[in-house]
Amino acid sequence: MKAAQLQREIAGVYRPASTPVGPRPGFTAPAGGVHVTSHEDGGADELNVAGLSGVLADPQTPDPAGLDLEVQFNGAGVQAGAPNIRYDPATDTTRLGGASHYTEIEADGTIRCNGDATTWDDVNISGLALGTGPAAPAVIAIAGTGIRAYAFVGTGVLADELHGSIESLHDFLEASDIVAHVHWMPTTNDAGNVKWQLEYIWISRTGAVAGSTTISVTTAAGGTAWTMKRSDFPAIDGSAREIGDRFIFRIFRDPADAADTYAFDAAVMDFGVHYQKDTMGSRAVASK
Repeated sequence: MKAAQLQREIAGVYRPASTPVGPRPGFTAPAGGVHVTSHEDGGADELNVAGLSGVLADPQTPDPAGLDLEVQFNGAGVQAGAPNIRYDPATDTTRLGGASHYTEIEADGTIRCNGDATTWDDVNISGLALGTGPAAPAVIAIAGTGIRAYAFVGTGVLADELHGSIESLHDFLEASDIVAHVHWMPTTNDAGNVKWQLEYIWISRTGAVAGSTTISVTTAAGGTAWTMKRSDFPAIDGSAREIGDRFIFRIFRDPADAADTYAFDAAVMDFGVHYQKDTMGSRAVASK
């Protein structure tokens, strides 16, 4: 970066738009200037960030409302089209990232992620911690060890089932979908498919029950005993869901279902829900 360009951009970022050309009032340049020579190309203090070229965004048109600092980095892997770091004095917020995908530090210090900056997390409940229904699965040893798990049978006419509930946690990205899943293992080397079914109610913390929904997923046993499997159910619509809502469920296996062709026990380790989150928690006990 050339010295003249550097000097213009420093003045442009820190000088309100109404200020005439020249340093911002109250700004005193150090003796010898702003390291003019050393910041030239090849100088000892050359501005260089590992393959990126540092350019301060819109130095000619800073926010007239105050010191609106914007910094733009250009280079491979950097989202184009907006400052990568932007402080907005009107809202007292700071954004890190691009135009659509960014992390924002809000005026009260809350950190919120948007777009691709949101992340996934997982709520898991041990199978043995879930409640049983009219047809309770047997408890068996895992691969001959002293550790136990519930075994969902692959023959007969009764559907083994487990019951439980999960709260929409306080870091949940409200109005986003969730993906329920079950971790399990086949107990023999035989082939065939296991069909897992999930009946659920996802209800507001103050709502009334208006029926349930059942979805399913079919997974091949794989032919190798005691090999870990994960079966993901179809995504569940969360467009009306908020933190504190209740997800009440029944997971079951119906050996009489024609799609379930593995005629042996399927050992369940745990049931879980993958969900997206945009904050570290909520500002209040009952609201984001």
